[in-house]
Amino acid sequence: EEETRLFGFSQYIIEGRAEDLQQIPNSIILGIGLAKRLQVHIGDMVNITTPAGDRYRLKVIGIYQSGVNEYDKVQSYATIKTTQKILGKANNYITDIAIKTRDIRTAPAIA
Repeated sequence: EEETRLFGFSQYIIEGRAEDLQQIPNSIILGIGLAKRLQVHIGDMVNITTPAGDRYRLKVIGIYQSGVNEYDKVQSYATIKTTQKILGKANNYITDIAIKTRDIRTAPAIA
């Protein structure tokens, strides 16, 4: 929820609502290119396969278009809780940290 606000993710949602990720368990928002390739729409179910071969079904609750086709073809978004469940990780496990700076020139020092 905080990440959605901080990075303005909601402005890229072309179908559905980013807030629904928090409300609907086992849900996912797909990039428009990925949704087209999979031929899925809001309300459809998609199967996620982990590197270990485990499968999980998630409900498509949104489609986003970032304007960067390479990302839109491969990226999707789920909550941390859903991602931890899929990966079989503890609730303190995170997959990445995103930092937003006011001045891009400070990024190397922060990294």
